[in-house]
Amino acid sequence: MFIGLLNSDDRMHEDRLRQMVANIAGTGAQWGFSSTECVDSDGNYIDPLHNRYVYDLRCAVGDAVAAPTIGFALMTQNIAASSGNLFVSRELFRALGGFRGYKHVHAWDFCLRALQRAEPVFVREAVYYKRLHRGNQASAMLAALHAGAAEVCRRYVHWGCTAEQSVSPVAPCVTNWPVEFRKAILETSLADLVDVPTLRLLTLERS
Repeated sequence: MFIGLLNSDDRMHEDRLRQMVANIAGTGAQWGFSSTECVDSDGNYIDPLHNRYVYDLRCAVGDAVAAPTIGFALMTQNIAASSGNLFVSRELFRALGGFRGYKHVHAWDFCLRALQRAEPVFVREAVYYKRLHRGNQASAMLAALHAGAAEVCRRYVHWGCTAEQSVSPVAPCVTNWPVEFRKAILETSLADLVDVPTLRLLTLERS
């Protein structure tokens, strides 16, 4: 059995459930999400060139195709975009204890914890529509989002640097991806989230 969510101010494509069942539940995967279109308060599509969040999300989704796994893309940005975009087996949802108490980054936190257990399926069709409006783009909310994002990313990076064994054989961590994981950390802003002793260790082991 799978759990499919829909946030109150978002909407889904009429073909979404069929796509998610066929590509995720039907393949034996434990969880996944689709590509996302962002719309304004009137339901109109938002041009990525006129909104930095939409632009960054579109770029991150594009970069995900070239990443070793979708999980690597999730380390740097929540390409799932919304908790309403997640399609998760009930077993995995229960194993993770559901969402934690983050107000703005609970979806990303869930994705990074789920990533340690199973690689997600990414449905490339944009069958989820995330609504952006003044209420979820205010500067105070964005500041809180950045603070929460740094915390959940730091927690995952610490796990990835120190985990001696991974439940998922493809989860981004130094055990599964000794070269690729170090590169993903040392060549991006994720390095800022690693404590100095661990950073030195990653650097020495890479050389």
